[in-house]
Amino acid sequence: MSRITRLAKKLFDDPVAEAYDPTAAGSDGIGPYFALGAAAKPGGGGGGGATKPSLSISVADAVRPEGNTGTTPFTFTVARNGSLTGTSTVNWAVTGGSGLNATDFGGALPSGSLTFGPGIATQTITVYVRGDTTIEANEDFAVTLSRASRGTSIATPSATGTILNDDVAQVLPVLTVAATDATKQEGNTGTTPFAFTVTRTGDTSGSSSAGWTISGADAADFSSALSGTVAFAPGETTQTITINVVGDTVVEPDENFAVTLVNPTGATLGTNSVVGTIINDDVSTQPASYISSSPNSDFNVEVVFAGTGWTAGLVELVQDSADIISSIITGDVTDIRNFPAAGDIIDDVRITVTIGEIDGAGTGEPPLYSNIIAQTQDVFFRDASDPGVQANEIGLPVTATILLDEYDVATAINVGNVLDWDGVILHEMIHAVGFAEGITAGVKNLVGLNGFFQNVFLGSHANNAYVGGSPLEAASGPFDGVPMPIFDASHWDDQNFRPYLEAPDLTAIGGLSPSQELMTAVFVGGFSEPTWLSDVTVGALKDLGYTVADPSIARGVKVDALFARHA
Repeated sequence: MSRITRLAKKLFDDPVAEAYDPTAAGSDGIGPYFALGAAAKPGGGGGGGATKPSLSISVADAVRPEGNTGTTPFTFTVARNGSLTGTSTVNWAVTGGSGLNATDFGGALPSGSLTFGPGIATQTITVYVRGDTTIEANEDFAVTLSRASRGTSIATPSATGTILNDDVAQVLPVLTVAATDATKQEGNTGTTPFAFTVTRTGDTSGSSSAGWTISGADAADFSSALSGTVAFAPGETTQTITINVVGDTVVEPDENFAVTLVNPTGATLGTNSVVGTIINDDVSTQPASYISSSPNSDFNVEVVFAGTGWTAGLVELVQDSADIISSIITGDVTDIRNFPAAGDIIDDVRITVTIGEIDGAGTGEPPLYSNIIAQTQDVFFRDASDPGVQANEIGLPVTATILLDEYDVATAINVGNVLDWDGVILHEMIHAVGFAEGITAGVKNLVGLNGFFQNVFLGSHANNAYVGGSPLEAASGPFDGVPMPIFDASHWDDQNFRPYLEAPDLTAIGGLSPSQELMTAVFVGGFSEPTWLSDVTVGALKDLGYTVADPSIARGVKVDALFARHA
């Protein structure tokens, strides 16, 4: 149907003209009807009768804070003016505004509809705003009316609500750490507590926590964990971190370590790192050097002490070992001048004994020694170019270094086992004066192979002692006899070389001893078994070119007895 036809039909069907409302429900988009001047229908919009209803929206309670949780109602009033005799309906929806976000309303913009029954003049639209703790600007949003029912107009189509920001920046409490009792001596035994105080300032109504770590010192200095957590319950303002430091008798520099706060929760960090200081309280018993002496001997061992961690007992063992060497080697050897530096004079050998790292801490049963607890290195020997050196003195050491493993020394000190190192130190000193692979197998040509392709020692004095029966004999086996087996040109073969005890002890254990010779490759029984210095080893020193004494008592000398002579 054309527009003109619809208009004509309307005029003939209803000769009473009405004003056209393009927003009314059911409007066909045609312009206003012609006013024919007839009397208005009851409830119509013509002159002289009741006016058509119109709708207006306004803010009732829609400017307010959103809250932090749940939802807050924002209300708008929709008023119907004019004739109230009929029914009116209208749609509404939340539309644009500054900072509008669907999440403010639960994820979708609200919308709905209102129905005014006969006689109803007002209706309320309630929009629920979700609370949050996000700091943001105030946000406006509009509620807009649309699609009123036929015969009802919209006078005021929208009203604006405002979501007032009620969130403020949270001011977290601040955690700071201070070294309150953390500069002190470690002590010689047990542990000493070092205290650090963590203080919480600001808002303490909630809970706070932070991790802490220790850095900058050896983990072995501490018996407590190297990290942890400090926690504050509501209302608490201070906590203490206690670090237990292990006491020792090692002479060492003062040591600093840091306690640092990390990863705070419910707080921020102020001063987060402070330093504690472990003050050395140990006195050095390490002399600079020592010159051995022994009656009826012209052979002197000059000992130079180096490194840290010396104790009086350990120093004494080194000095006694040097004296024992002087009691075994009795003849003087030619002095060496201007070595290792111009103006130096070495008579007869200079041995530097130092404490340092070899192969780290042990992992076995107590006392947890590592595989190598000591070793001799850097042996410099006499040669034909040295003025005055005799033929038999070529190859005899001038200087050498003995290194004691620092971890094993510390273990020995901690378990009170230092005095059991007498055999260890004397063993290394015999290496340092020439019973070493580079000299026995190299310069002196004292090592060869037997018919079993086994290393054997060729020196006549050692072999005479080996088969003589007085000091020692070989254990039974395929390699009995001479030349005697040697492990690596500087250690006797412990599988084929077992000493006998002194005569009074033979009956008690059936004749064979579980003890070991001082210069075997492995201390089979550890530190607990007797260790002997045999005439075989003394004979080997003579084969090297030294003038030696005979220290034997029947079948050799127990090392403990040797050290007892020099106590």
